[in-house]
Amino acid sequence: MLKEKSAMNRTKYLLCLLLIFMCSLLAGCFSALPGDDLNPDPDPDVITGHEKIFQDAYKRLNIAVPMVRKNKEPLVLVHYMPWYEAPPVAGYGGHWTGWGHFSPPNQIASHQMPLTGPYDSRDEKILEYQVKLMKYAGIDGVIFDWYGIHTVNDYGVIHESTLAMIEVLKREGLKFVICYEDQTVPPIAERTGKTPEQIGKETFLWMQNNWFTNDAYVKHDGRPVVMCFGPQHYSTSQWNEVFSVTNPRPYFVDLDNKTSWAESTYNWPPMWASEGPAGNKGELSISRLVQYLNSFYNNTKNKNNSFLVATAFPAFDDIYEDQGGASYGNLDYAEGRTFELTFTAAERAYPNIIQIATWNDYGEGTIIEPTKERGYTALEYLQDKQKEWNPGFPYNHDDLRTPLEEWKK
Repeated sequence: MLKEKSAMNRTKYLLCLLLIFMCSLLAGCFSALPGDDLNPDPDPDVITGHEKIFQDAYKRLNIAVPMVRKNKEPLVLVHYMPWYEAPPVAGYGGHWTGWGHFSPPNQIASHQMPLTGPYDSRDEKILEYQVKLMKYAGIDGVIFDWYGIHTVNDYGVIHESTLAMIEVLKREGLKFVICYEDQTVPPIAERTGKTPEQIGKETFLWMQNNWFTNDAYVKHDGRPVVMCFGPQHYSTSQWNEVFSVTNPRPYFVDLDNKTSWAESTYNWPPMWASEGPAGNKGELSISRLVQYLNSFYNNTKNKNNSFLVATAFPAFDDIYEDQGGASYGNLDYAEGRTFELTFTAAERAYPNIIQIATWNDYGEGTIIEPTKERGYTALEYLQDKQKEWNPGFPYNHDDLRTPLEEWKK
């Protein structure tokens, strides 16, 4: 009798073990069903990949406080490309079509699409939309990427667009600066027969008579600030001759300490540091970007200068390879984190101007203008920063949506 009870107990025990094993198998099967998420804890590597990279970046961001600059509320200016052509003002220009590789309005030479669709830089409604966005975001004005006054190639269109935008900026109380592209001098010289010095003197005399004395033009120590994307053409002696027609002489700011004589400088996305296969550009890592930022801001000349333009940028995602050319590489947008990092670095340098590169260079994907892909992220960040500097700043995130609604009417 005892043996029978013992055998029955063993049988019950084994059946219980079998039942537990089958239940665990069934639970495993159900947990693997597509669409089911019985585990509420997501993979930490998925949600913290960017966070880890940027946490490390901020730890390694080491920018010494300059002794000569204490600007806690710098001017915030956006680098602006006035070169777009589109209906109803004109046909679609090369900066939208990629010179024949894309078919606007649904396909443009960019990985981002403006919320307005492709536009013309002379369209009054577009300019009013853009300037209101800038004002509501706390942006103080525009740095024009400018090709001069001579009507060669599309330079005349760029000049016309610049003039139109300046009028809207002045109406809204915003400021402007010129970033002169001296790489335009050789084609102008070839088409007009003028010497480079003649071209430069005509250009800067025109600026002296029309812009430099305007209250909206940014000045330092009473001198008009002139930036240059380079220089890429003029020598030191040629610049001296060009500036001889101005009074006072412009306060000249070059790109990344390209000259030894410029009075100040500004930085730019360092795509030359992107890593890729030989002969090709690849990814500019956040680690390498931080290395560049530390080097630029801690440069003795930059650190000890009473005037500095510091640049913040959201990404670099050019279209050039898709147009049959070579890409300069890629800098991850990282859901807006790259912009926040580069803006923080700029802020720590206590600059006179924080330049945003860019408002609308769609070909290189550096834009902060609202797009279908990135929305209002950068403008909301700038607005929050402005409120931090000035608690009485009157605009909020909802206000950023009103210019688009007004434009649509």
